[in-house]
Parts: sequence; C-alpha cells; structure tokens
Amino acid sequence: MRFKIKEILVVICLVVFIVFLNLQTSYADVSVDTIMEAIRGVANLEDMEEYSPIEIKEKFGININEHRGVAYFGYTSVMDCDTLLVVCLQDEAQGKVIIDTINEERDELMKLFQSYAPEQYELLRSSVLIQKDRYLLYVVSPDAKAIEAAFVDCITE
Repeated sequence: MRFKIKEILVVICLVVFIVFLNLQTSYADVSVDTIMEAIRGVANLEDMEEYSPIEIKEKFGININEHRGVAYFGYTSVMDCDTLLVVCLQDEAQGKVIIDTINEERDELMKLFQSYAPEQYELLRSSVLIQKDRYLLYVVSPDAKAIEAAFVDCITE
C-alpha cells in the first residue's frame, strides 16, 4: 500500500510538471518589420519621424548591428516626448542595459517636464517599457496600452 502511494504521487507530480510547461508563454520568432506592421494597425505613426541608426546609438546607446532588428520613431520637437522603440535582441540579457538607459532618460525627462509640461509628464508617467524574452518595447504615447497589446499579440505564439 505504501509503495502505491509513492507511485501515485510521482505520477501526479509529472502531470503537474507537464501542465506547468504547457502553460508557459512561448514567443514567436518575428522580425521588427512584422511587429511594426501590427503596431501600425492600432496606432498612427505618420506624424512621427523614423530615426537613423546613428540617432538610435546617440539616444539609447544601441548599436543596431548587435541586434536582430531595431525600430525607433519619435518627434523632433523638444516639447514632444512621444516615442516608440522596438528592439529584437540577439540575447535576452542584452535588454537590461537598454532598459537601464531608457529608465535614466525617462527619469530626466520627467523631472524636466513635471513643472512646465504636465501633459508630457503624464505621458512619460504612463509610458510602457517591457521586455518579453528577446523583444523589448518602449512606448510614450496616448496609445501606449493599445501598442503594448499589439506588440504582445504579435510576438506570442
């Protein structure tokens, strides 16, 4: 009888482990262009300017050659903080440095805008900065939640 209980417990543990593995989110291998198509379906980027690799390097310290893809859109006006950055990382560990850089920049902008541009301050405060596996998204926009949802839907299998 005692031996049978151990066998049942082992089987239960295996079943729980298999269910746990199946519930884990897996991410598709998609390009930055595919992600941008999904985002364009929920947000208007026509007023935003697409930045060059040199500008991406200056602003975020991102060398596009070290990643599978990078897209960066924003405004040229110093009074606008709307931003869209999508990075397809080579390795998940690369995201930490980029996230730290973005957090520093966002904190500086929030201090700057807090006293004289309350609407821009609120956009920064409600911005989205997430990393899912080898994908990173940074959005400062009134459409941030819709963009985040399109991003997650696009990369999730």
